Amino acid sequence: MKLRQSLWAILLICVGALHGQEAIFIPNQGQWDGEFQYKLPLKYGALFFEEGAVQMVLRDAGQIEDLRGHHMHEAGLSLSVDPLRTHAVRMKFIDAEPAKSRGTHETGYYHNYFLGEDQSRWKGGVRPHDELVYEDLYPTTKLKFYAKDNHLKYDWHLRDPKVLSQIKWTYDGATGVQLKPEGSLQIQTSIGEFMESTPVAWGWKNGERIDFGCWYTLKGHDIGLAAEDEVMDLDSLVIDPQLIFTSFSGSLTDNWGFSATYDDIGRVYGAGIAFATGYVASTGAFQTTYNDPPGINLGFNPDVTITVFEPQGTTMLYATYLGGTAPDHPHSMVVNSNNQLIVMGTTGSSNFPTQNAVQSSNAGGIDVTINGYEFKKSDIFVTRFNTSGTAVLSSTYLGGTGNDGLNTKIIENYGDAARGEVVVDPSNNIYVTASTNSTNFPSTNCTRCSNAGSQDAVVFKLNASGTSLLWSNYYGSTSDDAGYSLKHHNGAVFITGGTKSGNLPSTSGGFKSSYGGNLDGYVAKFNASTGALLQSTYVGTSQYDQSFILDVDKLGNVYAFGQTLGNYPITAGAWSTPQYRKQFIQKISNDLTSSQASTAFGSPSGSLNLVPTAFNVDDCLNILLSGWGGVTNNGYFPTTVEQLPVSPDALQDASNGSDFYFMVLTKNFGTFKYGSYFGGSTSSEHVDGGTSRFDDRGRIYQAVCAGCGGNDDLPTTPGAFSETNNSSNCNLGVIKLDFETGLEAKAEIDLNYLIDTNCYELTLKLDNNSVNANAYFWDFDQGDTSNLKDPVITFPNLGTYNVMLVAIDTVCDIYDTTFIEIIHDTASFPVTDWVANYVSCDLLREVNFIEQLANADYYEWDFGDGQNLTTTSKNIVHTYPAFATYTATVTARDSFCDVSVDQSFLIEFDDDASLPTVTVTTDSCRYGGVDVFYQNIDSTMLFEWNFAGNIDSGMIPSFRYPESGLEEVYLTIIDTLCNRSYTFDFLADIIRIDGRVWIPNAFTPNGDKDNELFEISGNSCLEDPVFVIFDSWGNEIFHSEDPFHEFWDGTFKGKPVPQDVYTYRFTGGKEVRMGTVTIIN
Repeated sequence: MKLRQSLWAILLICVGALHGQEAIFIPNQGQWDGEFQYKLPLKYGALFFEEGAVQMVLRDAGQIEDLRGHHMHEAGLSLSVDPLRTHAVRMKFIDAEPAKSRGTHETGYYHNYFLGEDQSRWKGGVRPHDELVYEDLYPTTKLKFYAKDNHLKYDWHLRDPKVLSQIKWTYDGATGVQLKPEGSLQIQTSIGEFMESTPVAWGWKNGERIDFGCWYTLKGHDIGLAAEDEVMDLDSLVIDPQLIFTSFSGSLTDNWGFSATYDDIGRVYGAGIAFATGYVASTGAFQTTYNDPPGINLGFNPDVTITVFEPQGTTMLYATYLGGTAPDHPHSMVVNSNNQLIVMGTTGSSNFPTQNAVQSSNAGGIDVTINGYEFKKSDIFVTRFNTSGTAVLSSTYLGGTGNDGLNTKIIENYGDAARGEVVVDPSNNIYVTASTNSTNFPSTNCTRCSNAGSQDAVVFKLNASGTSLLWSNYYGSTSDDAGYSLKHHNGAVFITGGTKSGNLPSTSGGFKSSYGGNLDGYVAKFNASTGALLQSTYVGTSQYDQSFILDVDKLGNVYAFGQTLGNYPITAGAWSTPQYRKQFIQKISNDLTSSQASTAFGSPSGSLNLVPTAFNVDDCLNILLSGWGGVTNNGYFPTTVEQLPVSPDALQDASNGSDFYFMVLTKNFGTFKYGSYFGGSTSSEHVDGGTSRFDDRGRIYQAVCAGCGGNDDLPTTPGAFSETNNSSNCNLGVIKLDFETGLEAKAEIDLNYLIDTNCYELTLKLDNNSVNANAYFWDFDQGDTSNLKDPVITFPNLGTYNVMLVAIDTVCDIYDTTFIEIIHDTASFPVTDWVANYVSCDLLREVNFIEQLANADYYEWDFGDGQNLTTTSKNIVHTYPAFATYTATVTARDSFCDVSVDQSFLIEFDDDASLPTVTVTTDSCRYGGVDVFYQNIDSTMLFEWNFAGNIDSGMIPSFRYPESGLEEVYLTIIDTLCNRSYTFDFLADIIRIDGRVWIPNAFTPNGDKDNELFEISGNSCLEDPVFVIFDSWGNEIFHSEDPFHEFWDGTFKGKPVPQDVYTYRFTGGKEVRMGTVTIIN
């Protein structure tokens, strides 16, 4: 079989920690206690950004690694450890302003926090930031925190270099601070040390970068910065150190993988647990117990993390944190038909978030250690979110005074303690199976109301809103029993798990009515409405057997997938590996009374190969399964996936033994169809419990605890949200893999086909991309159908058509349906786009009609004046008989389709044209011409002059009479827009003066205020007049380019010139005058 390209896998670093190599600064909107604005999680602690300070809560890395390391994934870990060591250090800025931190660069996803029972602290839609700044801690400064190369960095930005000497800070609570010879700072704590690297510094001057030396100063406990003298001349500075948490790691907290599911559009939901560090206000060394008291949050307590990705895995939509102050972990998730996520798991918290609860408090339990962390008590929780994950719609405890939700008695594999499952029926009612050792588990409408042994399976039903317990039942023997998986089918609920006893109820009549010995699997059937037990059966051999996951096919047959060490029966003709029977698949009739088929498979390696994680029987009755094996299970049954069969088209055909394994078998185990490994070359991929799922199209949604040991070797797809493991240990990986076993109908319009629109008709080709179909049925929503794969269809009328495609697999007798909407709103009609060009004042009353599109066969005109015209012309000129208002209509016709379209025009002619007025006066320059003044004229008018037979044109005529006198002047104005003309005649008084400059021959600048200036007068219309005076030696002593307003006063350079005769020269237009003037003192 061929894998589709929709395979993707991601390594999800602990949600809310690092994305790739970017720091994630999470705003504190009240979801956490403490007076801080932002939190940055670290693997071994966290940073809390306060007003004017940064609080660092750091944990002992070596001790935590001993606890978290993968020897913790082995059986028998002792928790008799020393108290957990923690140290808090506050980076406090001295004499700084009380500035608060502010996040910048919001991420595209958001976080939701439902931590504790106080609903006022529940916060949804909290968007982290990639950077964080403090503005003006010191004048004109900005302090910016961010990540680079997976290390936390901060920069000081100074707009005034003189402020550098004011910046000082201390590390309150540190056991010591040392300035190293190479220039770095070493900050010592009781559990390790971290460093500030030697700062790199530069500045700017006139847009040019200038690097300079910068170093730390240390006086007592006070740290400062110093630099070369040249910095004081720079415009701005940047100081760039780096925080290196050598003992604490710059990567972030572990996030262990448990469960995965999907919704109708293929979004992926991954669930895990993460270990957070809480805020403490004081500084110095601390010691806390392994499971510290509620509220301190410095121990080793995990919360549930839920991360949601869009279908291709490239974008994270949101992440949700759910839990209280004690350990909480998820077992199973399902999305109902309203796209509401339902999470089922176990909580040890007394303050787990509840909403509209069936049971509002944790009923109790005894100390038990699971996966290396301790539950002092435990109840089941069932929580339902809204579609965006931003609100809890319902959340409840369910449990008694014992331990509920945890399998503490039958633990044969790593992660078995966290098994259990939640499903919904078509009405969204909620069903859960898990394990309990309580004797008083809530027993509403029970038919089996008491615990039969030390641990029983439990199965119960909640209403669709999760607010009412409809029924609840124990299922078990007088020994130990566990509930792992369940399915709802056709009014019944089936559960499966493991048992250590031969007296399970209602096994009589079952296909295997007696206990095989050692440990067996079982399957039980309940009435979904009443909870009544209808039938049960053992599943197994005389050796070890357990049934972990079940499914029900479309015919009602029940399948169980599990582990075996016995000689498990293999049906004749079934594919199997008879010499290596380590995993089994059992097919049972719906009433559980007969075996329909069975098979077993394995490899020569390991006692067992797989720890089952997901199982499905698709609509074509193919069997799909997933599991993991490897060294993580060494404390239990030794498992390895090595030498399991792989197909030629395997995604991975080699393994290090500690990987996931996927398999597909055909109906009734007839043939081996697909087998592949999936995992890294070094890491040991596994899950820490919980369920993953296949959808009904054969796609698996698998949660993975990946990259343990800080490895980056889980195969990820290009563009995945995170392609690297940014923890030094484990992270939640999510895999979505399409096995293409399911039937899927897909239809679209073939855009490569020439789509044709003819009159009302639309003809197109439909493209059928259905998967695994061999027959087709099309309904075109107009009374006709087709069985062709890719039909060509004509829609004769306008409208919206919901075309249905049914893709059929006749071999499997299954079908799938899809719809494609075709909107036919454009036909091949003639389209008109005529424009009417005319002027309302036109004396000729002509209109020029022009067609701009021209896609009709011909046109019929009604001009609105009694005149009609049929024509093919696209340019029509029509003359109207009178000044009036007309409605003209053109009908564009298509003779082939016999269709038409009309366009109308309102034509308005008005005889009220604006009359021009003209005034003619004597030429102000007295040069034989006229001056003209107009009103009501525009640029569309022409002007024709007649001066006694001399023709001229233009608004201002250029003609000049040769001498003075009274003259007849005629003017005709032609209005080219309105097709009109206007005639005027004038009697003009013409004045012609040729000698137009008067220059005196003497003046007396003697102070008697009479004839003090050498004034000339004349016609100021002369062009470019210049008047110059020279002394008898030819020196220029006066010059004016405005001689009719600017006169000589008989001085040169401010001093009077002597009495004498001086020469002048005047030029202006065509005038040139030369002469002399005498100064008389």
